[in-house]
Amino acid sequence: MNPPPLNPEMLVRTEDLIAARAEVDREGWEAALQRLQTGEPVLMQFLIETWNEVYRQLRRLPQSPEHCMFMRKKMTHALIVALTAQRKSNYRLWRDTAIGTLLAKIDPDLAR
Repeated sequence: MNPPPLNPEMLVRTEDLIAARAEVDREGWEAALQRLQTGEPVLMQFLIETWNEVYRQLRRLPQSPEHCMFMRKKMTHALIVALTAQRKSNYRLWRDTAIGTLLAKIDPDLAR
């Protein structure tokens, strides 16, 4: 399957998701969750509360608790990967717009 065409307004790229998945897998989803809760507390609280509600509804269906926990972890992992990729792409956008600005003069590493 061919990747979708690049949209100039698109922030998250395939390589962002690949890198985010590797990062989350390397540090573990629980550590990644803690990192995101520290960096984006309001967003993460919303997502966790929403996902917990979905999980409660999932538990009402005739499924084993083990299957529900597996699905919860799988969905949590996907959310963390997506948020990590979004943060990386936002940082790249910020860094790329810093080139030639006062911010790049303050921190020359941003101009690379």
